[in-house]
Amino acid sequence: MKKEIPRMLRNASTVYAFDFFQTLLQPKSGSIFGKFFGMRLLFNPHRLGIRWVIIAAIPKFWYPLIKLHCILNGLNPAQIILSNKWFSRKDSEKIILNNLLNISNNDRVLNYVNPSLIRRIRYVSNNLGLVKYINSNVNTLYNNVLAQTVTDFWEQKYDSII
Repeated sequence: MKKEIPRMLRNASTVYAFDFFQTLLQPKSGSIFGKFFGMRLLFNPHRLGIRWVIIAAIPKFWYPLIKLHCILNGLNPAQIILSNKWFSRKDSEKIILNNLLNISNNDRVLNYVNPSLIRRIRYVSNNLGLVKYINSNVNTLYNNVLAQTVTDFWEQKYDSII
C-alpha cells in the first residue's frame, strides 16, 4: 500500500528546509565515500509541490557531491545551504539555527524566492536533538521558524501553529 501524500501548506510565504542525511537520503554502511555513493532516497519533496531548500551543517567541499545526488535522484531544491567552513564541522546545531534565522530575517536571500514574501520556515529533520535545539532557541515573536521531525511533517501536526 502506498503512503498517501499529505496536503501541505502551499503558499508563497512558506519555505520548507530539509536536512540532507537521514532525512532525504539514507546512507548505507561502509567507508565514508561508500556511504555517500550507496545512499537510497527516502522521499522527494519536489513531488509535493512545495518551495523547499536543503540546509545541512556539513562542510562546503561536499557541495558538488550533494548536487550530484540531487540530480541523480530527481531532487530540485531552490538552494543548497551548507556550512561556511570548508573542512570543519563544529557547532552544527548553531550553523543550522543561524541559517534559518538569517532566512527568516531576510539577511540571506534564497534563489528564485522573493525575500519579502518569506514569512514562515519549517525545518524538517530526523535528528530529534537538533529539532529540540532549534525550537528551544527560536523566539517565536520575531521569527516564525518551526523545526519538526519527518513523522510530524507527514502527519501535519504543527500546521495550526505556523
